[in-house]
Amino acid sequence: MNRFFYSNTSTDEISFATVSKDSVSFSLAQIEQVARSLRVDLGLDDLRLFDVLRVIEIDLAKFVNDLSFVVVDDKELDDGVLALTTHDPLSIVVAESLYDLAFSRDENARFVLAHELGHVLLHDSERLEHCGIDQIDKAQRSNFELEANLFAEAFLMPAHLVRSMTATEISHSCGVSIVRAEERLARLKGEMLCKYISSFCEADAVANKAS
Repeated sequence: MNRFFYSNTSTDEISFATVSKDSVSFSLAQIEQVARSLRVDLGLDDLRLFDVLRVIEIDLAKFVNDLSFVVVDDKELDDGVLALTTHDPLSIVVAESLYDLAFSRDENARFVLAHELGHVLLHDSERLEHCGIDQIDKAQRSNFELEANLFAEAFLMPAHLVRSMTATEISHSCGVSIVRAEERLARLKGEMLCKYISSFCEADAVANKAS
C-alpha cells in the first residue's frame, strides 16, 4: 500500500502524489507544500484565522472523496482519546466534547482537528495510529504523530503569513496556543538559519573554485 500526500491541483478533484510505504518519512518541505497547497485550493491562502471545523465538515468533501466526519459520545472512544482517523472507511472521528470545543474555536481543539487532517492526507491505514490530546504533546514518540503535528502547524500558521510575527501575535491571529506559536517560530527560524548556512557554503565553494 502507498501513502498519499496532497498536491495542488486546478481541477475539482484532489491530486495525489504517491510515496512508497518503504519511505521512512516526509520531509518538512513536503509537509509544508501539502499544507500550503490545500490552503490555496480551499481559498484560505491569505487568511490567518478560519473555521477548521467547517473545513473538515463541509469544504474538504469537495476534494477528498468518501471522507466522513463523525461525532460520537466521549464514552465510545478509548480513555484519553478525543479524536482519531480511520482509513477503512476514511473517517475523522471526534468526541462530542472536542466537537463542542472546536465549535467555540478553542485553540487546542483546532490543533487536534488539523492534526487529524494531517493523518488523512499523509498516512495510510497500515501506518496510522490513534491520536488523543494527551498523545499529541508526545509526538516525538511517533514519527506519524510528528508529521501530523508539522502539518497542523503549517496549515494553521503558514510560513508566508507568520514568519515576521511574534509568538503572541501568531497566537492571537491564528487561533493557536502560545506554545504552538513559539514552536512554529522556532522551526521557521531554524529553517532560515539552515538556508543561510547553505547559501554561505555555496558562495564559499564558488569563491574557492575561482581562486
